[in-house]
This record gives sequence, structure tokens and C-alpha cells, in this order.
Amino acid sequence: MRVALSNLEYFDLCDAESGKTVKGGDQDWYGSWWRRMAGCGPTTAANVILYLHNARGERIRDKREFIRLMDRVWKHVTPGRGGVNTTMKLRQGIAGYFGAEGLHLRTEALDISGDRDARPPLAQVAAFIRAGLERDLPVAFLNLHNGSELQLEKWHWVTITGITRAEDGDAVRLEILDNCSLLSVNLGRWLASTARGGGFVRFLP
Repeated sequence: MRVALSNLEYFDLCDAESGKTVKGGDQDWYGSWWRRMAGCGPTTAANVILYLHNARGERIRDKREFIRLMDRVWKHVTPGRGGVNTTMKLRQGIAGYFGAEGLHLRTEALDISGDRDARPPLAQVAAFIRAGLERDLPVAFLNLHNGSELQLEKWHWVTITGITRAEDGDAVRLEILDNCSLLSVNLGRWLASTARGGGFVRFLP
């Protein structure tokens, strides 16, 4: 069974300089070294907001306009020394942005412990993600350590756009957007092998 966002084209941004269309934002678009280094959390938050705006008919289709959105988001989702390294930091920051912009959404988080014995089972994690996507809103994913899932970058936020359970019922794959690239990762493999955990944030009306 697959649950995915209904309109991936909402992430499409036109780069006027190259004439190409890219998917979502890239933290390397920030202007300063520090923002490029630590900007995965604000960029993921901006991806969620981009999808929300386009779903409401408030079209953002230009890369330069999206960079201005990234800068506005940074004022609220502001990385500290360790970046935006908890789900709570992302939630608090994005709530500040929502309040400033008059957007009415709330967030819920599912944290994944660094202690393997304290982690929720795969079925619970998948259900949490699926319930967020069923509302046709992206889910934010914090990966503090990628374990044996090589498609993930450690200490990094990405945007989840879909989730699929294999026909045999064992493998659960996430479709993610990471710095303009669409990737597929094995959720169960990550959950079983990550050394530091991370978490997920979903968005609700």
C-alpha cells in the first residue's frame, strides 16, 4: 500500500538562470557559509510551507521567491550550535512562523531514541508517517545517524513525500525529497540500525 502527496509538482521551482525546473529547496542556496552548513532544518520547513502555499493556490514557482521564503523561515527555525537537532526545535520554530504569517496548522512529533530498546516498532512509526501524508501534507524527518541506510545523510532533515509497504508486508520504504533530489529509503533498516535516532514531525489542520 502506498500513501503519497497528491501533487509533487507543488515542489517545482523554476531556476531563471539555468532555465531548469528543480524539486524543492537546497540548503546550499543560503547566502552565508553557516546557513549553508546548518540549513537543512529551515529548508525542510520551507519545503513544507511551499507545498502548503501551492495547495492553497498561493503559487510559489520561482527559485528566487523560494529563497526569500527560506530566509523568512530562518528567522523562526534558527539553527543553534548543533543545528535544529530535535523535533521540538523544529516544531517551536515553525509554530513561530505560522503565527507570524497567520497560518493555522499544528504539529505532532514522534521521537526515535538513540536507545534501540526504547524505540517504537516499525508499524507504529509507519502509521504515524502515513497519517500525516493522508492529510496531503509533507512529513519532516530528522535523521541524526543514518546507520546502514546509505541513502540518508546523518544529522540531517529531509522531507517525506510518500510511504510504501511492500506486498510481502516486511519492507517499508519512504519517498523523500533532499536538496532537490527524490530518493527512496528503507525505514525499517534505518530504524533498526541508527545509532542516534531522530524523529518525525507531521502537520495537521
